[in-house]
Amino acid sequence: MKTKLEVLLDAEAGNAQKLPTREGGYLDATTAHAILTVYRELSPANQEKLLAMRFRKMADVCWSVLGRATHH
Repeated sequence: MKTKLEVLLDAEAGNAQKLPTREGGYLDATTAHAILTVYRELSPANQEKLLAMRFRKMADVCWSVLGRATHH
């Protein structure tokens, strides 16, 4: 079974990833890239916190962070 980071990296590379049944849907390259953009700037402790979230929550948090970053 892939780790969340492996799923994100595969999706970012253009291979849409089916999410676990409890989350449903697919993770697309754009969303994976957004999550990884934020992930790569975090401290190791905060990277762990981000990866502990469900994919949809990760996406919501990261899109919010990126939205704020582009408005300053």
